Amino acid sequence: MRLTLLLGGKTTETWVKEGMNHYTRRLKRFVNLSVREVPLQKRAKSLSPSEHQRIESAAILKSTELKNVVLLDKRGKTMTSEQLSKFIETIMEQGDATVLIGGPYGFTEAALRKAHSVISLSALTFPHQLVRLIFVEQLYRAFTIARGEKYHHP
Repeated sequence: MRLTLLLGGKTTETWVKEGMNHYTRRLKRFVNLSVREVPLQKRAKSLSPSEHQRIESAAILKSTELKNVVLLDKRGKTMTSEQLSKFIETIMEQGDATVLIGGPYGFTEAALRKAHSVISLSALTFPHQLVRLIFVEQLYRAFTIARGEKYHHP
């Protein structure tokens, strides 16, 4: 089974890249993981945030097969780390999965409806690049919880 993280835009912050590399290396022993970045159009002052959101959502959705897709969005379901662990186990049992992490403007309502599941990391708002790092750490935590390893301290 494969898990693909599809990220809207480039990861530009060095410390985010280093953190992502740290956790993606650790995740390799649990899952066949690939991380892909989808180029997004540069911000144009002539476009409204909702127009940017529509363009970004379309670009990201076009880059996946829309099969077993989990979308990260502030409007999604929040979970504890333990609940996320069970959720990840369930989606991985269904075969290959793709997790979509949007760009700075997030996803449209239409994109949310196309996903099989929509989850949120928090009721708080985070920069989209930081969400990438938080999610891969939580993904690593989820796999260690599922295997009863000592990484997670409830």
